[in-house]
Amino acid sequence: MALSGDPEDINTTDRELLKLFPRNKHLANGSDAIAHWPILNASINTASGTTWVSFHHGGETGIGHWVHAGQVIVRDGSKAADERIERVLTAYPGMGIARLIDAGYDEARAANKRAKKPVQTPL
Repeated sequence: MALSGDPEDINTTDRELLKLFPRNKHLANGSDAIAHWPILNASINTASGTTWVSFHHGGETGIGHWVHAGQVIVRDGSKAADERIERVLTAYPGMGIARLIDAGYDEARAANKRAKKPVQTPL
């Protein structure tokens, strides 16, 4: 079995995030067009053990406007795969939380503090 983000799930999540953080306001620290976060995301997915990483641009944001990183992980029933899945499915969304904390959103920092397993970040 391969686990990946369904584009409609991602689009739904993006629409909700855009309500909180509209594109026309940009990220609080102005870093919305900086490509280091997708590169870090691709790197942490690789280090976490994902099966493959994609690095692409476009999507609903328009070609050439943003770059993104995604991942797919294969579940084969082995204990090793289960351990990789846990690492990847912790790190992948955790990077999104760290990204918003880094951008200066107090709401993201507060939500992280309320979480049962908050993302550990020096930010």
